[in-house]
Amino acid sequence: IVSLQGGGATFRKLDPNDEAQHKNLALTGCDIQVIMDVSGVGETPASQEHDRLYRAGLDLINPYMQIVGRETQPADTETAQEELKRGIELLMWVLDINPGNGSAWWIIGKAEQALDNTEVACDAFGHAYRLKSENADTAREYMYECLKLGRAAQAISAARHARELKPDDMGLVANLALALLIGGELEEAAEVIEIAVNGAPDDPI
Repeated sequence: IVSLQGGGATFRKLDPNDEAQHKNLALTGCDIQVIMDVSGVGETPASQEHDRLYRAGLDLINPYMQIVGRETQPADTETAQEELKRGIELLMWVLDINPGNGSAWWIIGKAEQALDNTEVACDAFGHAYRLKSENADTAREYMYECLKLGRAAQAISAARHARELKPDDMGLVANLALALLIGGELEEAAEVIEIAVNGAPDDPI
């Protein structure tokens, strides 16, 4: 609390039949403004450590993330392997502090993806997908890893959800078509492929 400032006050007459002004009054209430400094709210030692670990883990993993249209450093060197594993370790500590951090799970998934640990990557993206269900990218990554493992039903479900989030994204439509095709849903896959091709005729994928 920085300061207290006076506000208004309310009174009532002790005698309702008394016509005199401002006499025989009782104080019934008042307003006081409490001025508070909230700049430090939320900045606990735990939250600061959480943010520090998150940034450090992301910095280690980011160069090796496989992202379309971006150069990625090779993950098969000894240094890369050490940095990816250290980044995962730091982000697991983040999750000890805040188990609901879906972004941390997503980054762990990208690290495990770079390390070709498909099963672990799929599990990490699954956590991210459940925690960040309104993010189409988490659904897309989860779908990819599910397809690698032959989990067509989960892949189709995630692909449908991603398309619902962004129905005009023909890349997500194509992903659904791929999942349906691999899952043996050939008739629906053909219909969805046609939608994707008509929506983005110049897309080679």
